[in-house]
Amino acid sequence: MTCPPQSDSQNLPVGWRFHPSDEELVDYYLKRKRLGHPIYGLDISEVQVCDYDPRDLPGLSMNNSRDKVWYFFCLRLYHNNRGQAKRKAKDGYWKGTGDLRSVTPEDSDEEIGTKRTLVFHNPKATQWVIHEYEYTAALNLPTKVIAYALFYEFAL
Repeated sequence: MTCPPQSDSQNLPVGWRFHPSDEELVDYYLKRKRLGHPIYGLDISEVQVCDYDPRDLPGLSMNNSRDKVWYFFCLRLYHNNRGQAKRKAKDGYWKGTGDLRSVTPEDSDEEIGTKRTLVFHNPKATQWVIHEYEYTAALNLPTKVIAYALFYEFAL
């Protein structure tokens, strides 16, 4: 099957969804972003995710998804002297849950990135979840750009 031209998201066929795999998100989008290469097709918004509450983030996305999944690039910010990532938002905070998982290419066992799941707390856990992706293969670049996939999980 041939992919449609991706120069304008309005020209995509009915039913098309932007839903990259973990490997595609890390090895194509995040790697290209870290290297400063252009990313053609659908844009992923650049947003300091922790500056906003999760309910405000879908409006900042360039991907107006009905699937309740939005993608963002973000610079990782750290507390000055603690070395911990800043994850406090206006009305709550993002808390890690579960183990850090490896992202590896389908045809290799070499880790190219990591995936961490974070849940928004205000003050208790909410239904807002983000997956934080980091490209960990050697690039010798000082800037830590990470990608987020934001989800709103409905109660079953």
